[in-house]
Amino acid sequence: MTVRFIRITDDSTREDIAEAARHLRARQVNESDPIVKAWLSADIDDLLDLMIKQDSVPR
Repeated sequence: MTVRFIRITDDSTREDIAEAARHLRARQVNESDPIVKAWLSADIDDLLDLMIKQDSVPR
């Protein structure tokens, strides 16, 4: 199985994030995880806010 890592940085565009969300939708994921829920809902602003709160991306 191939694992693809998606890195969201300050340089990531909305299109980059949307592509990552499409990628996750195509996979079986733990939908109870808040970050995964945000990805699957494609609510990009909520996703970025959540990732910043969890220190997943640089501020």
